[in-house]
Amino acid sequence: MTDSPGSRSVESDDRTTASETTRPGPDLLYSSPHLSPQLQKTADWDADPLLVSGEDGYVDGEYLYQDYVYDDNGATTTDEPDPHWPKPYNGTKPPTGNIVYPADFETYGNNAADLLEFRARPVSEGVAYRITLQTMKRAGAAAAAIGIDAGESGGRSDWGFGIGELGDLDLDYVLVTWGEGAELLERDGTRTSLPSSVDLERNQIETALPVDPGRDTWRHYAVVGLWDDDAHEFTQIADEPTETLPGGAAGESPPPVFNVAFRFDEPLVAAAGEPDVGTPATVPEPRDAETRDAYGHYRDHAQANALAARDVSGMCAEIDFAKLRDGVTGVETPDSGLLSRLYGSRFDLGEGISTEERDQTGSQSSTVDVLRNRVQPYSLYVPESYDPETRNPLHLHLHGGGSAYTSVNKERYLQELGERRDAIVAVPEARSTNLCYHDEAVLDVIEVLSDVFSRYSVDTRRITVSGASMGGFGTLRLASFYPDLFAKAFAVVADADLPLLDNLLHVPVLLWSGYADEIVPPSRYNPASERLRELGYRHELSEFVGFGHGTFTLVDEWGPARHFFESDYLGEPRAVVNPPRVVYRRVPAYDTPELDLVHDGAYWVDDISVTRDADDGRADVRQLNRTPLPANPTKYTDSGDFPGLHTTRGTRWESRTDDSTSRNGFEVTLENVTGLTVFVDETSVDPERPVTLEVETDCETTVTLQSAVGTREAVFEAGTACESVELDDAGESGT
Repeated sequence: MTDSPGSRSVESDDRTTASETTRPGPDLLYSSPHLSPQLQKTADWDADPLLVSGEDGYVDGEYLYQDYVYDDNGATTTDEPDPHWPKPYNGTKPPTGNIVYPADFETYGNNAADLLEFRARPVSEGVAYRITLQTMKRAGAAAAAIGIDAGESGGRSDWGFGIGELGDLDLDYVLVTWGEGAELLERDGTRTSLPSSVDLERNQIETALPVDPGRDTWRHYAVVGLWDDDAHEFTQIADEPTETLPGGAAGESPPPVFNVAFRFDEPLVAAAGEPDVGTPATVPEPRDAETRDAYGHYRDHAQANALAARDVSGMCAEIDFAKLRDGVTGVETPDSGLLSRLYGSRFDLGEGISTEERDQTGSQSSTVDVLRNRVQPYSLYVPESYDPETRNPLHLHLHGGGSAYTSVNKERYLQELGERRDAIVAVPEARSTNLCYHDEAVLDVIEVLSDVFSRYSVDTRRITVSGASMGGFGTLRLASFYPDLFAKAFAVVADADLPLLDNLLHVPVLLWSGYADEIVPPSRYNPASERLRELGYRHELSEFVGFGHGTFTLVDEWGPARHFFESDYLGEPRAVVNPPRVVYRRVPAYDTPELDLVHDGAYWVDDISVTRDADDGRADVRQLNRTPLPANPTKYTDSGDFPGLHTTRGTRWESRTDDSTSRNGFEVTLENVTGLTVFVDETSVDPERPVTLEVETDCETTVTLQSAVGTREAVFEAGTACESVELDDAGESGT
């Protein structure tokens, strides 16, 4: 668990009385929302950010538009995007746009022309504008052009500044700013230099149009690209990128634009799936075969096609200056449906998209792309039934390798695991298409959940998790790191980090895999179920005849998973509180303490420390007055035909014996563990009576019993020992 302090209590039926030390998951979950510098208020711009991409609104004299992030991929320049194009995404499918940044990372960061937010407000000298970029490593690297149709006919269609025409527009003004300067191009060709300012900490450019709009409504367009200061125009796109030139033209002449504002109808395009494998008798017809070859992971699909056609006429905002002058406030972000949300990270990891070599368990490639910025995206599905006055289930979906936070747009998936369960569905970006839920990816998942906790009413005992492929690996990994946080886990076509599975004693697991899976074949997915069976943990593996790696996603049928989540199948649909036994294996190499991510315990056991010469340590702690688990595990087999023909094998618990109050204490079995803490008040053990410790350990270890009554440390040598400890005379600091 992280040492980061939490700021609010868990709101859930059985967890409201839990101390901060035993809240489910890391303390970072309970921190208040953080606004990165780009999102913070300033003296001149006082409106709170919208934080929902593709939306706009009026807030007390300011107009705001929130753009998508990492959607700065420019125009489509080939009919079939090349997955091997040197783009800073190494997933199976690239975004729709083909334009890539110059190789100079220190200047461009593979993200320099990514619009984050657009603002406008009337001022005494005309109209003030503020452009906020996602990445700004150097002032003047990028430029924004604002096209304004003030309502008079006979305006310009050519934007000038090397941009050219972008549709049959009627522009009265084109205002271009690169932060270190600005210039106004009027309809008659008159050019005027204007002042402009740049803030490298906030990634913001400010300038003003010296024309009074009165109470009129002006149509606005806005585009962002790179700035060629020598040519005094937007940097043109070359066929291949160099240190200073963007590439991807592919023999075409695309506009030198990476990002377009005011995209209110940007489609959420499905990512391409694997081709069908098997026969019609075993593999159902995909529900959305017509979109299986679509792209647009970062909500850039309509933008890319519009730029390819040099027509952004449908991407505009009608800014009503009467509303601005009257201080009208009107923000109509959707109350339900699928939203692209943004949050501000508490950690500054740098800017841009870095391509790095990483040594990762479960990764098919050691090359990963890390989205470094403090503002990060995630998808959130809010069911129509959402009620802020009650606590609602939350489902965490982890995207697969080569995919992104937009990968949850399958209709049946959202219906079965979201709408029909009255559950919110959150999909983190995980800082990459292929970070395999290590380090920064884990941080992103936790910060997304924290953001959801702070903005929506969530029942923390009804949090479930699922994912496919890399997302399935992440499902088992995150559930193992934080078993007290999740009620149940559903992993599809996944392998697992086997040592961590020891931690899933109280998290029932459903596994779906395909016999014909060419990426995760039986030799890779079977070990997880074999290990869970060996442990006697509740789980079920279904192997589907003829299913390949992507067939489940294409078929899009999830009814059995919904039944698993919401029923008592394999276990109650609510997370366990005060379990009689805690098993936790700590792997220090998986900790990232600089990100407040230390996975060293769960439930009422924490601070597990591992011997220096061991890769991991295992703690098995049982309350002596409670029934040990698993209780009479039973292995079973079965078969079925939905959503395809399959065989099933698993383990269930058939019966449990009654608890007893005759013994008061803990049985502790340790491997390579030098110390741990037991929070006695969160168990059924009475801290006011002598507490028995029955300890078996392979090295010297310290067991700390912590209670409001007192805190006591007991040291044990390697071997087996029994000691009676009294807490009521231990004093405040313990002995």
